[in-house]
Amino acid sequence: MKMPSLRNLIRAPIKCIFCGHLVLLYWILQIPYITQFTLVYNLLFFVTLFWATENTESDEPLQFAIWINVISIIFEGSVLISYPDGVLSSYGYYYGVTLIMSLLMRIFTSISLYMIGRARNEAVAGMFSSSPMTVTKMEEANGAH
Repeated sequence: MKMPSLRNLIRAPIKCIFCGHLVLLYWILQIPYITQFTLVYNLLFFVTLFWATENTESDEPLQFAIWINVISIIFEGSVLISYPDGVLSSYGYYYGVTLIMSLLMRIFTSISLYMIGRARNEAVAGMFSSSPMTVTKMEEANGAH
């Protein structure tokens, strides 16, 4: 019996994230209110996920994917808040549930991508904190770094 390749095991979580977002994108594209808007940042997200699948040595694609995902959480949250009442009459519950599922999936995806990045390289952990190069000359002179 042949052991699975370690490279395939590393790619498996990103492939699962890709498939989950692809299904949610299909469901969201059924909503007439946000089709073109959603397609742009989801395509960017898919490109960065594909890049992260192929480039396992660098954490840059994961950082781009996390930032695109965080921005899309803001966009989809604003769409959910400002959804027109007239559209909600016929298929509103489907649209609302789909957007809420997408938001929950994006939150889970952001955390998962962050954990994958930490497993690959510790540099992703510094993505949300200030860099050590931001010490001003006054702080350096005072020795407060």
